[in-house]
Amino acid sequence: MEICQQPDLDRRDAQVLAEIHPFREGLAASLRVPARWQGALRRT
Repeated sequence: MEICQQPDLDRRDAQVLAEIHPFREGLAASLRVPARWQGALRRT
């Protein structure tokens, strides 16, 4: 069920998404939350 219909992407939209994609991949590791605390914040 869609609340609002999304507009179709044009050529420029696809081009911008293609430019953004490598940045998202490069930042993914930095933005991912670690599974456990590390360093001085880690419980012992």
